[in-house]
Parts: sequence; structure tokens; C-alpha cells
Amino acid sequence: MPRTRSNRPGAFTIVELLVVIGMIAVIAALLIPSVNKFREQANQAVCGSNLRQIGVAFLSYARDNGDKFPFHADWGPANKEDWIHWQPGTGRDNADLTRTSAIAKGMGQFEARVFRCPSDNPDLRTRFDTSRQGPRRYEFSYSMNGRFASNWNPAGPRITATPNPSGKMLVLEEDELSLDDGHYWPDGYGGPLENFLGTRHNRPRLRDWRRWQSFPQAQRPDRMERGNVAFADGHVEFVPRSLTWDDAAYNPWRH
Repeated sequence: MPRTRSNRPGAFTIVELLVVIGMIAVIAALLIPSVNKFREQANQAVCGSNLRQIGVAFLSYARDNGDKFPFHADWGPANKEDWIHWQPGTGRDNADLTRTSAIAKGMGQFEARVFRCPSDNPDLRTRFDTSRQGPRRYEFSYSMNGRFASNWNPAGPRITATPNPSGKMLVLEEDELSLDDGHYWPDGYGGPLENFLGTRHNRPRLRDWRRWQSFPQAQRPDRMERGNVAFADGHVEFVPRSLTWDDAAYNPWRH
């Protein structure tokens, strides 16, 4: 008598396949946030390293220039003393603008990528330089506290005369909500041109800035979101946005 098989080994039923697919989906849902978190932590570290190199280069520039820092590189005409060369100007190579930046000399083996945070996407910029024919987008991730810029106050400040330099913000990771040039303007709180500390490494991120700009500082929903800042002594910290609203943190003359 021929033998018959009651089942076929190796075959899956539709129900079994659906169960397996469901388990894979659950596992992926659990793992993806963790992977994204670890990736963002790595990007935060790279961003902080970039700022550390930039901060050291600022201090090197100051040592070579009477203890004074470079220009803040805003929308205005391009200057040789701009800390970052991001727009065309005399003596600049349009194909490699940053190479002639005022602080490039102090960065050792210069690499333009140091001016970019790996989590920054220039396509998300919301503000543009409109002072000349056609808007120009700022392609980099960092900006200088304008209070330290020599073109903001030609008489100073001098790094050797700055009280508590370890508590004074010098260069910041700026948010794409306001990032439009190399100048971080710290005095615009609550105004239409407020500058924001970059919070690219926070998850989730708050984006509804028009709604909460009118809130008192202690009630701003974004006050505890964090970003990288290089201080005037060269060290870098991952600080809450609320720190950037403190006059003692951005005013070079404040004790």
C-alpha cells in the first residue's frame, strides 16, 4: 500500500506568516527609535567636536589679533575678517569659500565639513539673505555670538578682559528656524527675528515657534531643548535653550 503524508514539512500557513510579519513589525517599532536615538547621540558628539575645533580656532585668531575676535559674518558686505567666508567676495574662491575664512588658519588641517553639523539639512532653512539680487542660503550650521564680534563693537571685547569666559557663549549650533548667516543675534528674544539655539539632537523637536514666542521665558515649551555651544574658554557644552536668553551668558562685559 502506498504511504500517504498527512502534512508537508516546511510549509507555512497564511496565519503563521501573518504572525511572523506582525512580530517583525513589533520588533522594528521597538528598535527603530533606539537606533535613531543612538545615531543622534553620535551626531551630537560630532557636532560638539566641530564646535570645539571652531572655538579653539577663534581663540587662536584672538591671540594673533590683539585679543580681539573676528567679524560675525552677517548678511552685510563680505569682509576679510569674517569668521566664516560663506558668500562671494574679494579674494574668495567661489568653489571653496570657507578655505579663506578668518579662523581657517587656526584650524590646523582645514576641512570645510567642520562647519556643518551632520544632523543639519540646509533644505530646511526658513530665512535667506535678501540684501542683494536673489536670496542666498547659508549652508553651514554654526554662528557667532555677535556681541563678541569686532565689527559689532570695534573697541572690544578682548578675550583677556572677558569676565568668566567659561560661562560666555562664543559660537553656537543655530537652529534652521533662524539660521541665515554666520551671526547669532542674542538680543532678539520674542521678536520676529529671534535667533534660536539649534536643537537638532532632541527628539521630539518643537517647531511651533510662532505660538510660543509670546510666552514668558519660564513658560516657553522649548526652554529645555538642548544644543551645542562653544564657550569663550574653548570648552563645549550641550546646554538648554533657556541659557541663550540669559544676558550673563551672552554679554561679554557682564560679570
